[in-house]
Amino acid sequence: MLLLLNLIKCKTPISDNPYFLSPFFPPHPPLLPHRSLPALPFLPALHSYSVAMSAALFAAGRQCALLCIRSDSDYVAFTTACTLLGSPRAVPAHDQRRQQHQQHQPIVDDETLTDGESPLAVDTSDDGITTLRFNQPKRLNGWTLDLMEAMKAAINAASSDENTRALVITGTGSKYYSAGANLAGNLQLIHPSLIRPTIRNHNEALFRPYITCIKPIVVAVNGRAIGAPVTSASLCDAVLAVEHASFETPFARLGLYPEGCSSVHFERLMGSEMAERMLGEEGARITATEALQVGLVDEIIKEPGDLMSRAMERARQLADSGKPRRLVSQGLVDEYLAVNEKESDDIARGMTSPEFLQTQRRFLQERGKTQGALLMGLLQLTYPVWSRWL
Repeated sequence: MLLLLNLIKCKTPISDNPYFLSPFFPPHPPLLPHRSLPALPFLPALHSYSVAMSAALFAAGRQCALLCIRSDSDYVAFTTACTLLGSPRAVPAHDQRRQQHQQHQPIVDDETLTDGESPLAVDTSDDGITTLRFNQPKRLNGWTLDLMEAMKAAINAASSDENTRALVITGTGSKYYSAGANLAGNLQLIHPSLIRPTIRNHNEALFRPYITCIKPIVVAVNGRAIGAPVTSASLCDAVLAVEHASFETPFARLGLYPEGCSSVHFERLMGSEMAERMLGEEGARITATEALQVGLVDEIIKEPGDLMSRAMERARQLADSGKPRRLVSQGLVDEYLAVNEKESDDIARGMTSPEFLQTQRRFLQERGKTQGALLMGLLQLTYPVWSRWL
């Protein structure tokens, strides 16, 4: 059984307990030991509550709060309860197989497409146009940690590269430009005191290159775009989209704050009514035609096969013009850097709030993800314990 030791001392010597977990070993490593463990066939509600409470106490990180796990099953159950704070490596084996199965279903229209070895494909043409292509169509080109790190590095590199004159950003396939950031997959096991700074710094760094890059950026939207891929595209110099593309930023429905400067930029770009529709509770999903009418899209490409050639042509035109980027010419760079910092701070606070946990629980429950909804509910219940160290 899982034993919480009255927060005073551990009767089993730490050196003799292979399942002892401590958040004090820098740099906050994954749960130990690293070995293959059998998966639980189910997680009874009562035991789930005990495990979630234990996870919260562990996350709290007090030296007197020692946790002993007596069996492989308890270890797996505990790592399950760490979903909110845990890395993908902290998910039970059976959940990993289920997630991988779901991620690799033939959900894109072209079933012959496969995820590339790199989440981001980068290529520079002879005339200096660098293309960044989200390269995981089986995962809806979602923004994983690896992809976001590669994207930030690629934009920053292109900005300072003398051989790059402009950038084009697009997605692989014809169904999704990008389904946005993967919230669950992007969370890592860290001490609660580091959660907010980590979220804040990550979000701020994600959008900064879109604001500070000195080379023109053209976005070629090849399909559905959700969340951060929409707000980041709005900061670029030209957005081209195929006719079947769509755009949505359902932050409010997910209990999140606006990001990518959209709290300010959307109203300036599209007007207050459309900004409220997209950022508010409605979380409107608009078509490419609607996006063109309100100024989010600059051009619609009727033939999907012509999207990239037209995007490359537009990038060359912007590079040849020698004009500064749109944000620079409008004098918005410094203001938007400050907006990005404020939004990032709001997001960090919002994602560690009980309201966010409640919204996520309802969201998962509505989609039939019972275990995830249960864990969110349990973490919401234990919020008073681990939130003290935020």
